[in-house]
Amino acid sequence: MIEVNIQELEDYLTSIKDKTKNLKPIMHTIGEKVKRVSLESFEKEQDPITSRAWSPISSTSLFAQTGGKKKAFTKNKKSHTKSFKNKIDKKRLLIKEGDLFKSIDYEATKDSSEIYASKVYAATHFFGDNKRNIKQRRYMPFTDSLDLPTKLKDELIEDITDYLLDEKKRT
Repeated sequence: MIEVNIQELEDYLTSIKDKTKNLKPIMHTIGEKVKRVSLESFEKEQDPITSRAWSPISSTSLFAQTGGKKKAFTKNKKSHTKSFKNKIDKKRLLIKEGDLFKSIDYEATKDSSEIYASKVYAATHFFGDNKRNIKQRRYMPFTDSLDLPTKLKDELIEDITDYLLDEKKRT
């Protein structure tokens, strides 16, 4: 009978098994990556899955957000004031005060990573609302059925594999 020393292999498998008891470090990585993609969608003003630009803000909403009739027009109601034009030029989609943008965060535990936007109106902008004529402006990298797109899913699987198998990352 031939005996083979497989202690090194057993130690390696044990280290992988030990890492699966607390996956919080890789859950932080997942949360950070999904959060980064979400925040980038605000900067680019585009859907993080399709890369299509978000629908522009409606003229009615823009008018209301920039001060309405009193601040938008000159007395003769024919030309826009400089302040109104400046507000139009500087207007960023989904960023009035930045509350929705700032509310995007994640929480990592030993076995999950939860990404969220804590504002009550977050879902309205993510999915849209036809009844109120609010266009969908997807800002998180999830499909309408809340699945991850294949490319991001593959990247996260690669991160998890690297975390579990890469000797440099062993704890």
